[in-house]
Amino acid sequence: MFRLLKADPASGAPAVGDPAAEKAPPAFNESFIAQLRKSRCGVIVGNHGTGKSTLLRELAGQLELDMPGGAWVQLTQSNHLSEILSNVRTLTQCLRTAASGGVIVIDGAEQIPALVRRWIAWRCRRHQQFVLATSHHDITGYETLYRTGLTPGLIAELVDDLLPDSTDETSPTLRSHVQDHLRTLNLDEIKNLRDLWDDLYEVAESFQGGQRQRV
Repeated sequence: MFRLLKADPASGAPAVGDPAAEKAPPAFNESFIAQLRKSRCGVIVGNHGTGKSTLLRELAGQLELDMPGGAWVQLTQSNHLSEILSNVRTLTQCLRTAASGGVIVIDGAEQIPALVRRWIAWRCRRHQQFVLATSHHDITGYETLYRTGLTPGLIAELVDDLLPDSTDETSPTLRSHVQDHLRTLNLDEIKNLRDLWDDLYEVAESFQGGQRQRV
């Protein structure tokens, strides 16, 4: 199983057998891992909330089977030198203990300096390891294996999570109101799911506040 070395104690990563690791179609998993094996250093690129970490969880089981002996690191946001150094120390420990042929999964590679990312790529190639990272942007020395983005299905899940699971008479009206607002947006211009969440939350709160005032 993946050894979990988390720079963020509140974060988590899946192990083999986690239901989240069984959602991606087998053909996609095999093709993706074949690309990673060929490139040795790969990255999943996308903005906040577009499914990068979810895709990692879905690939986790197959990665462990095909590239065992690796580790999973979820990095913290690093705005200060102490946080950057903490992330680098965690990664260094991870690289030193991972087996040859294992995959190092780095969730949040944009949180470490470019020089460190290049060193990781060099070291993994030298020690016959693999590295799969997520990032908000392309990374020099890593092949971009997949780009995530907003999809109709992801937006539908967002709306379902946002709206109350209730049978009261206001729920259908609220859902209709939120859906009407969605139709006024150019979803192609929205790159960050968190921004969309905040916008829809404000719409829902405003609607519910108006409903309460009428009562």
